[in-house]
Amino acid sequence: ADVPAAAVTATTATAPRAPAPAATAATADRDTAPRGTGNGGIVGRTSILSGERTMTVTEPNASIADRRAAAVADMLARVREIERTRGVTRDALNDMREELYGLAARKELFPESDFPPPEGDTPNIRYLLSEDADKRFALYMNSIRPGKLTDPHNHTTWAIVAAVEGEEINRFYERTDDGADPGKATLKQTGEVVVRPGVGVAMMPDDIHSIAVTGDAPTLHLHMYGKSLDAVADRLGFDLETGAVDRYGAGSGATA
Repeated sequence: ADVPAAAVTATTATAPRAPAPAATAATADRDTAPRGTGNGGIVGRTSILSGERTMTVTEPNASIADRRAAAVADMLARVREIERTRGVTRDALNDMREELYGLAARKELFPESDFPPPEGDTPNIRYLLSEDADKRFALYMNSIRPGKLTDPHNHTTWAIVAAVEGEEINRFYERTDDGADPGKATLKQTGEVVVRPGVGVAMMPDDIHSIAVTGDAPTLHLHMYGKSLDAVADRLGFDLETGAVDRYGAGSGATA
């Protein structure tokens, strides 16, 4: 199948620029249930709706934490400038993705001790690395266990994914119905990309994709959005079998 422009592929990572002022340390991406203290200074929560786990990290290694925060702040400064000067277009998002590739290539900044994978029945953990005060330019680290699947969905904001490690199949769709019935839709798959180190995806707000995590180990992928996921509204999820359309995230185990 043809691969959409939203899903352009690999590049070589560029060397990071001089560190910018440190960004805020990683925090949990949403409030779902009362906090509970975990091991090693990690504070965890369990989602009431989906059973997913979100985490707040207490950084055990100041040197790595400081270097990571500086790299994140530097990358986001360049991404903000791309959006400011060029708007939200396919080409602009592709260049933003190049910036995210550079950060993802610095694997030493994302040790497992700081971003432990999900355990037990928890399918995925999403760590919030940075977001602006107005909920713009949100950056997350997602760790997802093999076997995790999502229904096709949109984001209502631009979205970019780059891999630190692990593989995730992204399938892209377009609607073939006329939208007359808000509760029903028909989709046609238009492309597929396996996100892995050096290969990522960039999506416009109305692009529709699904994910499937394969392999033997959890993923560790950077997800960057024009707006924080807890601040977006009216995301749609699509059931390929029944054609039903629903609010994505309302009990669906929203991951990306």
